[in-house]
Amino acid sequence: MEGRDGLGEISGRHPDLNISDSLCGDDHPQLQLTDKSGVDVALELIRVNPSRSITYIVLGPLTNLAHMIQKDGDLVRDKIGRIICMGGALDVPGNTSPVAEFNFFADPYAVKDLLLSLEPHSGLPLDRFVLVPLDITTLHELPFPVYQERVDPSFDSFANTSLGKPPLVHFTSSFLERTREIMIKFGKDAMELHDIVAVWCAIENPPNLELSAGWKARTRFFDVER
Repeated sequence: MEGRDGLGEISGRHPDLNISDSLCGDDHPQLQLTDKSGVDVALELIRVNPSRSITYIVLGPLTNLAHMIQKDGDLVRDKIGRIICMGGALDVPGNTSPVAEFNFFADPYAVKDLLLSLEPHSGLPLDRFVLVPLDITTLHELPFPVYQERVDPSFDSFANTSLGKPPLVHFTSSFLERTREIMIKFGKDAMELHDIVAVWCAIENPPNLELSAGWKARTRFFDVER
């Protein structure tokens, strides 16, 4: 669905939105180019922050976080206060195989090592790990007719020009075109808000989650097949 560029093939559908090579050089005011790996950069960024001050949001496979733990697990466990992870399918079908959600399917080894490590104190503290699986995210949708009504009346599921739209509206509609085309093939004219629900959870929910009156929780055990 995301295509090769991660934005619904926007680079081919709307080349006017492609970034010029001249804006990606060493002198770009907002970019700092580096040859370091994303894992090393992430470790550097969290190192300068206070203990338990970081909320780490996972919107893809857990690969990088697993490598961070392998390189400096004590640092990661000290600096990260909460991890919000969009991934997994517990009591619902998967979206990549009949039982697997894409992010966990892409690197089940990382999931197993982080959440169900056989070595004591080598994975992640589960009391600081908030899982947002398909069971929750699939229920939240943005109907495309609503987007068309409230944001972009000229929005369609095929490539079109900016038509004088504000830049942000043109960009948003452009990367949603392919998503709409694919979802319509599945019989649904709406976008499921998987990543957005995880980000909302990180923003709106307090670090110490408590059950509302009248609700109760029960402990269940889930394993990760590799």
